[in-house]
Amino acid sequence: MRLLIVILLSVFLVSVDGHAQDDSNEGSDSRIRPVTGKVYIYKNRGGNIGLYLGEQGTLIVDTQFEDVTEKLLEDIRRISKKPVRYVLNTHHHGDHTGGNANLSKEGAVIVSHDKAYVNLINSIREGSEKVDDSILPNITVSDKMTFYFGNEEIMTHHLEKAHTDGDILVQFKKSNVIHTGDAFVNGQYPYIDKDNGGTLAGYLKGLATLYQMCDKNTKIIPGHGNVGNRQDIRKTQQMIETISKKVAFQYLNGKKEEEIIAMNELTSVYDEQGFGDHFITREQFMKMIYDDISAQYTKSDREDTARRIEEIRRKQNSEKDGGDGDKGGR
Repeated sequence: MRLLIVILLSVFLVSVDGHAQDDSNEGSDSRIRPVTGKVYIYKNRGGNIGLYLGEQGTLIVDTQFEDVTEKLLEDIRRISKKPVRYVLNTHHHGDHTGGNANLSKEGAVIVSHDKAYVNLINSIREGSEKVDDSILPNITVSDKMTFYFGNEEIMTHHLEKAHTDGDILVQFKKSNVIHTGDAFVNGQYPYIDKDNGGTLAGYLKGLATLYQMCDKNTKIIPGHGNVGNRQDIRKTQQMIETISKKVAFQYLNGKKEEEIIAMNELTSVYDEQGFGDHFITREQFMKMIYDDISAQYTKSDREDTARRIEEIRRKQNSEKDGGDGDKGGR
């Protein structure tokens, strides 16, 4: 009930699978770019790849699509001739794991969360095309795992039911860099894969966890979008929370799904910044928010809120009428 009142006052008064994102429109001429020290970002098609180019070899976070690997290795070898030792998958989607088999054949050990492994197997079984089993991880983790790789300490952190149920953050502790996978996308509406355990509440919790891991100098490699910082995380949190409250207000006020989704003013601040110009459109994001809100509240919640709104309106009109009357009698 307290949440209903807060919403009322705050708004009334004021591939391998079908979820792969192709980011080729982000600039196909972008390849390896330095982030800090020995950590780099690689942009081509699919999710952002993180690279650590150390003395012991190369560690890669996510692998984009299968047809990207050859170019990826060419670009890496311009900087380092060391072999690829490890691949860490932030989750199972094809735009982050498509190059796994190629890199496995290069000798890399592939690591993911337990549930990402299961999700990847399920995606392979559901797909119509035959997929090389070497795409699968060799090692899985349930929560945290630390790699002491050269002079860097690289730690994985599991996020529960965020973008999927098998997300991990990859933290380069000494370099102060975190690769988030799709648990954070920068300047875009996020995708919550409910079919694979993702939830909006878990996504927000994951963003809060990520924010707490950062200081003002931390660099964030998002699953998609440009390298960011903790203020970009906060902006995404606020975006989701603000739009959710607005949608909840309209829903509890009796508006239908199609009416709410058509209210461009609910998202205009973010649409003007290009949030809906990527994999997830404004309409898809609004549908996701609506489904989440409608699952939280019963019919009686809507009726009760409608009564409260009517009471507020009557009180405001009564006070206005009373005030006008007093003014006129003086």
